[in-house]
Amino acid sequence: MAQTAPAPHRASIVEGGVVYKQNLGEFVKKDSKVFFAATDRNKEATLEQLRPYLADAVQVLKVGSGSCQHIYHFAREFPGVVFQPTEYDTSLFTSIEAYTNDLLSQATTSISTAS
Repeated sequence: MAQTAPAPHRASIVEGGVVYKQNLGEFVKKDSKVFFAATDRNKEATLEQLRPYLADAVQVLKVGSGSCQHIYHFAREFPGVVFQPTEYDTSLFTSIEAYTNDLLSQATTSISTAS
């Protein structure tokens, strides 16, 4: 079952001339994975900026991994790179574990789960 948590602040996001209004802290949680819409929207742009660095990388420490959505996306694009998620917010650990387990079950990527 999906859960939604609203935040008191709102943002207007313009994409392709369409204005989307979303709570800044809004997320959906399904099967232990937290899904932030903003993270999903910027994953490609972020990857494009990191692509030159990830092409030669062996291991990446992702500081402030949040839900782990970015690592999930990046690791699928760069299966030869070992990604190490980190996060201060303990409420996101379950999501990080869920995304990590999903990647490990695909056996096409490397991810470090050591603390």
